[in-house]
Amino acid sequence: MFAKNYDGLKDMFKANEIAWSDGFYYRPRIDYSILEKLKRNTIVLSGCGGDSPFLEILKSDLTSKEKNKQLNELTEWFLKRWGEDFYFEIMPHDYEWQKILNKTVSELSNRHGVKLVATNDIHYLQKADEKTHEEIGRAHV
Repeated sequence: MFAKNYDGLKDMFKANEIAWSDGFYYRPRIDYSILEKLKRNTIVLSGCGGDSPFLEILKSDLTSKEKNKQLNELTEWFLKRWGEDFYFEIMPHDYEWQKILNKTVSELSNRHGVKLVATNDIHYLQKADEKTHEEIGRAHV
């Protein structure tokens, strides 16, 4: 999520505060109802693989038809609230699940007219920090 202006930045700070105080469950979380209040002053991306609701649907035990229905409904939910300020996020990682997610959001992008943005998941800057990042990740599970 990105702030479009100073009001958006203040809204994001408030959402962060709520995530830590009211939404905390193993780690800070923001509910969709909170996200919805931020729509006027923010730009939102579909999320990286680690936090993408789209990937959660793909990994579910639903049938292909049910998955497609939920993926389309979720896309419409974001479009209804953010319109042109909603983007699908794709990443160049060589993980099988990332390839599936990229293919799926590319198809959804074409179907719904949502723009794609290429990003890269960066959690640490130096190779020496990899172990620390992995330990922090384990603590969040």
